[in-house]
Amino acid sequence: MNALTDLGKTVARYAPLLGAVLPVPGGIAMGQLVASMFNGDINKPEDLIKKIEADKDAAFKLAQFQLNHQLELERSFLADKQDARQREIEYIKATGGKDHTLKNLAFITTFGFFLALFVLFIPLIDINEQEKNLIMVLLGMLASKWQSIIDYYFGSSHNGNSHK
Repeated sequence: MNALTDLGKTVARYAPLLGAVLPVPGGIAMGQLVASMFNGDINKPEDLIKKIEADKDAAFKLAQFQLNHQLELERSFLADKQDARQREIEYIKATGGKDHTLKNLAFITTFGFFLALFVLFIPLIDINEQEKNLIMVLLGMLASKWQSIIDYYFGSSHNGNSHK
């Protein structure tokens, strides 16, 4: 599965939505279509990555593919988010109790995000430039994950489309 993630990252440089869909369940079908555009094999993602990177028209081909399949790609991307919410519903039905893993991870990520902000902008301790750079990288990673948490809990697809 790691190779599909790498393929998704390569494709995302030219077609971000398409790249995001490839590693998720169901993305393999889109991957097969991408592979056929480059005379590659989705079962050999490393070779396919090399073919994409060697093709001078890769940006055009992938952008055109994303444009032509925009609706299907958006459905696949949203279905992956819905699967996470459905998992939570199924867990409650099966056990009668809530799974606190998602909330605990969300809390820890949120706490880490604001702690990193606090350390950077309220200098209670001395940090050198190298440590500051490391905290900035950590802050960027936490900000990305924090945005995903906000999208999950407060996004427009939460509870159907009632927030739109």
